[in-house]
Amino acid sequence: MIKEVITDEERQCLRMWFRQAIATLEQEEVTAAIRAEQARSEGAKAKHRNPVARRRTRRSRMIPHLRELVF
Repeated sequence: MIKEVITDEERQCLRMWFRQAIATLEQEEVTAAIRAEQARSEGAKAKHRNPVARRRTRRSRMIPHLRELVF
């Protein structure tokens, strides 16, 4: 049985290679996530939005609950 010994220099080289590979993979994942988010937001912009409910302006200066008290 032959045992192969890895030198410190080879270990350091492997560590740097793995770090670079992991960093590249993470960068690709982030890029894919950003593109997916942009595609979702562009798809949402193309659709018709529901109108926002708004209060009607008062036709008279009198506040509605005071009007009931006066009349």
